[in-house]
Amino acid sequence: AVGFALPFIIGVVLIIRGWRRVKGDVSLLPRAAAWSLGGLVTLFLAACAIHLLTFTLFDLTIRQTLAAVRVEAYTLAASTAPPRPPEDQNAGVIYDALFQRWALSKKSWPEVFRRAEEALVGEKEGHQGDGPDAKGDGRMEAFDFGSEDLAQFLRERAGELTLLRQAAAMPCCRFERDYFRPTPTMILPQLSHFRTAARLLAVDARHCTARGNISQAVEDVNAILGIARHTREPLLLALLVSISIETTAARELENILNHPDVTEERLAHVDLGMTYSLRDAFVRSLRMEEAMGLLAFCAIGTGEIGLTQLIDEGSQPMMTGFSQTFVLVSLPPWLLEDLTVYRQSMREF
Repeated sequence: AVGFALPFIIGVVLIIRGWRRVKGDVSLLPRAAAWSLGGLVTLFLAACAIHLLTFTLFDLTIRQTLAAVRVEAYTLAASTAPPRPPEDQNAGVIYDALFQRWALSKKSWPEVFRRAEEALVGEKEGHQGDGPDAKGDGRMEAFDFGSEDLAQFLRERAGELTLLRQAAAMPCCRFERDYFRPTPTMILPQLSHFRTAARLLAVDARHCTARGNISQAVEDVNAILGIARHTREPLLLALLVSISIETTAARELENILNHPDVTEERLAHVDLGMTYSLRDAFVRSLRMEEAMGLLAFCAIGTGEIGLTQLIDEGSQPMMTGFSQTFVLVSLPPWLLEDLTVYRQSMREF
């Protein structure tokens, strides 16, 4: 705004100073004393009109550019979005009902499950904690996965475990997300519940292995692998969670292999599912992330959201009043250049 206004301000000041001088004064701008004030006003208004016209053309060009970018982003997201399966083949229906129940009841789960979770997480991360179960030398005291307290908790969760195994065995999973118009603030509440489901099954698998029930432990491992496949949505965060859950399944399978009663016949029931490429899943996730990024550029450029609103979800849009009428007033000068760099970077990734 200063850059546009400064030439006008300087010009007006100089012209008024010169217009007030007498004709005989040969110092600063002597001829300005003979200029017509009406003519100066007319020229000033004409200059404003020319600037406004140029301004409008710039604005229209940017809006057209961002409109094309928005169409490209929608097309990119649509090419990556998972298909909608039939309801009777969609595991998301079962997951949603179960996760809604967990949102209300999980806080009341007994302490024994939390300790079992901590034991599994500490084993996965390869370090010992400093919690109440830690010994004086810093080592975590081994958790008894065959304890009766844990057995009682798992009996209470038997129905939920059955539903998890049933859902994990289904071929498809899709939740109601707007994949065709993705945003960086898309909420993914199921991911944390998927982690809980995988840990619940892992605790049950460890408990069954400790009590010699290898067949049930193998079913739990199969369910964890199924949940890992269902978690693999075309989003980077979901892909990372899926890999983490798959690691949990691999660790429980290793624990089963270490049991003395394991047999080849029991291991034949392990269902690793169809093979897949993490590289392909990563590429699909990057395409969806690129679509989100392009739509974020469009939202900033058209004033739908402010730049700080992407960083702080609670902040209000920065653009108000006249700045909502013209994109260029509040459009950061680096936006279109960064858009080009962003495209190149995503292609390289």
